[in-house]
Amino acid sequence: MALRLIIDAYNFLWRSETYGGGWNSMEMAMEALLEDLRRYKRIRGFSITLVFDGDPSRGGSMSREKGIRLIYSRGGRSADDLIRDMIRHAPEGALVVTSDGELSRSCRRLGASVISSENFEKRLTSALLEEMKGVSWDNDEEDDSPGLGTRKRGPARRPKKKVRKEVKRIRQL
Repeated sequence: MALRLIIDAYNFLWRSETYGGGWNSMEMAMEALLEDLRRYKRIRGFSITLVFDGDPSRGGSMSREKGIRLIYSRGGRSADDLIRDMIRHAPEGALVVTSDGELSRSCRRLGASVISSENFEKRLTSALLEEMKGVSWDNDEEDDSPGLGTRKRGPARRPKKKVRKEVKRIRQL
């Protein structure tokens, strides 16, 4: 099954070193992010959805920009609620990008994999550099994917199937 990235958009933007600071407006940061995600989608072939907390001018709308799905929550609902609903309906192949602890825990309980905003940004930057330079960068830095370890002693030491699935999804990034 193809990997589906679901990004908690404002969480990602606020925690981002690249898109969070130094921009004159949130609109400029969003345009830069959309352009980079469009390139990332072309490289990796994933379905990408950005989920935003309600914007009064777009309340409850859904659109596509540069091949990326943009979803804005309605007045009484948060982006976190929309993300949970998306996971409930189709958890298989879903990878949620967020650093919100509560949302991370609930998405994992619902069957989705989760990667922090900071670690996804590193992988995004790495993939874009690979494309630009034609070089493969090894991501030796720590990430939040559970390690499988190298020491094995029979089936009791094997990670749970749920953990193995999450590691596989994150490695696809």
